[in-house]
Amino acid sequence: IVDSGVHSTHDEFGGRVQAGFSAFADSPATVDEDGHGTHVAGLAAGRTYGSAKDATIISVKATQGESTSVPNLLSALNWVIHNHLSRKPIQPSVVVIASAGSYSAAVNLLLARAEKIGLHIVVSAGNDNDNACRKSPASSPSVLTVGSTTRHDEESL
Repeated sequence: IVDSGVHSTHDEFGGRVQAGFSAFADSPATVDEDGHGTHVAGLAAGRTYGSAKDATIISVKATQGESTSVPNLLSALNWVIHNHLSRKPIQPSVVVIASAGSYSAAVNLLLARAEKIGLHIVVSAGNDNDNACRKSPASSPSVLTVGSTTRHDEESL
Protein backbone atom coordinates (compact mmCIF):
# COMPACT_ATOMS: atom_id res chain seq x y z
CA ILE A 1 0.00 0.00 0.00
CA VAL A 2 1.65 3.24 -1.15
CA ASP A 3 -0.10 5.94 0.84
CA SER A 4 0.11 7.68 4.23
CA GLY A 5 1.27 4.60 6.13
CA VAL A 6 -0.67 1.70 7.64
CA HIS A 7 -1.34 1.24 11.36
CA SER A 8 0.38 -2.09 11.91
CA THR A 9 -1.52 -2.80 15.13
CA HIS A 10 -5.02 -2.39 13.65
CA ASP A 11 -7.26 -5.36 14.50
CA GLU A 12 -8.30 -5.82 10.85
CA PHE A 13 -4.79 -6.86 9.82
CA GLY A 14 -3.95 -9.50 12.44
CA GLY A 15 -0.19 -8.90 12.34
CA ARG A 16 0.06 -9.00 8.53
CA VAL A 17 1.50 -5.46 8.17
CA GLN A 18 5.21 -5.09 7.43
CA ALA A 19 7.12 -1.83 7.47
CA GLY A 20 8.40 -1.14 4.01
CA PHE A 21 9.61 2.38 3.33
CA SER A 22 8.87 5.88 4.53
CA ALA A 23 9.76 9.02 2.61
CA PHE A 24 9.73 10.83 5.97
CA ALA A 25 12.64 10.30 8.36
CA ASP A 26 10.56 11.27 11.39
CA SER A 27 7.53 9.09 10.61
CA PRO A 28 7.75 5.32 10.15
CA ALA A 29 5.72 3.48 7.51
CA THR A 30 3.66 1.72 10.19
CA VAL A 31 2.34 5.00 11.60
CA ASP A 32 -0.58 6.63 9.78
CA GLU A 33 -1.26 10.14 11.04
CA ASP A 34 -4.41 10.73 9.00
CA GLY A 35 -5.79 7.19 8.59
CA HIS A 36 -6.06 7.23 4.79
CA GLY A 37 -3.48 4.50 4.16
CA THR A 38 -4.99 2.32 6.88
CA HIS A 39 -8.44 2.78 5.29
CA VAL A 40 -7.09 1.82 1.86
CA ALA A 41 -5.32 -1.22 3.35
CA GLY A 42 -8.60 -2.23 4.99
CA LEU A 43 -10.38 -2.18 1.64
CA ALA A 44 -7.59 -4.16 0.01
CA ALA A 45 -6.74 -6.66 2.73
CA GLY A 46 -8.82 -6.13 5.87
CA ARG A 47 -10.11 -9.21 7.65
CA THR A 48 -13.77 -8.10 7.51
CA TYR A 49 -14.26 -6.34 4.15
CA GLY A 50 -10.94 -6.69 2.35
CA SER A 51 -10.60 -8.27 -1.07
CA ALA A 52 -7.45 -10.20 -0.12
CA LYS A 53 -8.07 -11.17 3.50
CA ASP A 54 -4.86 -13.22 3.90
CA ALA A 55 -2.48 -10.93 2.02
CA THR A 56 0.69 -9.56 3.54
CA ILE A 57 0.49 -5.76 3.64
CA ILE A 58 3.71 -3.86 3.08
CA SER A 59 3.31 -0.24 4.13
CA VAL A 60 5.07 2.28 1.91
CA LYS A 61 4.63 5.82 3.18
CA ALA A 62 4.76 8.44 0.42
CA THR A 63 2.22 10.98 1.67
CA GLN A 64 1.60 13.05 4.77
CA GLY A 65 -1.42 15.28 4.99
CA GLU A 66 -3.32 16.21 1.85
CA SER A 67 -0.67 16.19 -0.85
CA THR A 68 1.59 13.79 -2.69
CA SER A 69 4.90 15.17 -3.93
CA VAL A 70 6.50 13.75 -7.05
CA PRO A 71 9.90 13.22 -5.33
CA ASN A 72 8.28 11.25 -2.49
CA LEU A 73 6.22 9.13 -4.87
CA LEU A 74 9.30 8.44 -7.02
CA SER A 75 11.29 7.40 -3.92
CA ALA A 76 8.48 5.13 -2.80
CA LEU A 77 8.08 3.53 -6.24
CA ASN A 78 11.83 2.97 -6.53
CA TRP A 79 11.76 1.21 -3.16
CA VAL A 80 8.80 -0.94 -4.27
CA ILE A 81 10.60 -1.97 -7.47
CA HIS A 82 13.87 -2.81 -5.70
CA ASN A 83 12.05 -4.68 -2.94
CA HIS A 84 10.08 -6.71 -5.46
CA LEU A 85 13.22 -7.66 -7.41
CA SER A 86 15.09 -8.61 -4.22
CA ARG A 87 12.56 -11.26 -3.21
CA LYS A 88 13.68 -14.74 -4.22
CA PRO A 89 11.67 -16.26 -5.64
CA ILE A 90 9.84 -13.17 -6.86
CA GLN A 91 6.33 -13.24 -5.41
CA PRO A 92 3.16 -12.10 -7.20
CA SER A 93 2.46 -8.58 -5.95
CA VAL A 94 -0.22 -5.94 -6.25
CA VAL A 95 0.64 -2.31 -5.56
CA VAL A 96 -2.22 -0.04 -4.47
CA ILE A 97 -1.79 3.73 -4.79
CA ALA A 98 -4.82 5.73 -3.70
CA SER A 99 -3.44 9.21 -4.14
CA ALA A 100 -3.09 11.46 -7.15
CA GLY A 101 -0.97 14.43 -8.02
CA SER A 102 -0.33 16.48 -11.11
CA TYR A 103 0.70 14.72 -14.29
CA SER A 104 4.32 13.53 -14.11
CA ALA A 105 6.12 11.86 -16.99
CA ALA A 106 8.74 10.62 -14.49
CA VAL A 107 6.12 8.89 -12.33
CA ASN A 108 4.45 7.34 -15.36
CA LEU A 109 7.81 6.12 -16.72
CA LEU A 110 8.64 4.46 -13.39
CA LEU A 111 5.20 2.83 -13.34
CA ALA A 112 5.93 1.39 -16.79
CA ARG A 113 9.12 -0.13 -15.40
CA ALA A 114 7.19 -1.55 -12.45
CA GLU A 115 4.68 -3.16 -14.79
CA LYS A 116 7.48 -4.57 -16.94
CA ILE A 117 8.96 -6.46 -13.97
CA GLY A 118 5.59 -7.99 -13.13
CA LEU A 119 4.03 -5.66 -10.58
CA HIS A 120 0.29 -5.20 -10.89
CA ILE A 121 -0.55 -1.59 -10.00
CA VAL A 122 -4.03 -0.40 -9.04
CA VAL A 123 -4.55 3.35 -8.58
CA SER A 124 -7.44 5.64 -7.80
CA ALA A 125 -8.76 8.03 -10.41
CA GLY A 126 -8.70 10.70 -7.70
CA ASN A 127 -11.19 12.28 -5.37
CA ASP A 128 -11.32 15.74 -6.86
CA ASN A 129 -13.85 15.40 -9.69
CA ASP A 130 -11.17 16.04 -12.31
CA ASN A 131 -10.08 14.16 -15.42
CA ALA A 132 -7.79 11.32 -14.32
CA CYS A 133 -5.84 11.65 -17.60
CA ARG A 134 -4.34 14.84 -16.15
CA LYS A 135 -3.08 13.10 -12.99
CA SER A 136 -0.30 10.74 -12.07
CA PRO A 137 -0.33 7.90 -11.43
CA ALA A 138 -3.89 7.62 -12.84
CA SER A 139 -2.86 8.67 -16.37
CA SER A 140 -0.27 5.93 -16.75
CA PRO A 141 -1.19 3.26 -19.32
CA SER A 142 0.72 0.78 -17.12
CA VAL A 143 -1.79 0.84 -14.26
CA LEU A 144 -5.37 -0.15 -13.61
CA THR A 145 -7.13 3.11 -12.76
CA VAL A 146 -10.35 2.71 -10.80
CA GLY A 147 -13.03 5.26 -10.08
CA SER A 148 -16.65 5.52 -9.17
CA THR A 149 -19.20 5.74 -11.97
CA THR A 150 -22.90 5.09 -12.32
CA ARG A 151 -24.30 2.08 -14.15
CA HIS A 152 -24.50 4.35 -17.22
CA ASP A 153 -20.75 5.10 -16.98
CA GLU A 154 -21.35 8.65 -15.82
CA GLU A 155 -19.63 10.35 -12.89
CA SER A 156 -21.05 9.37 -9.54
CA LEU A 157 -21.24 12.11 -7.00
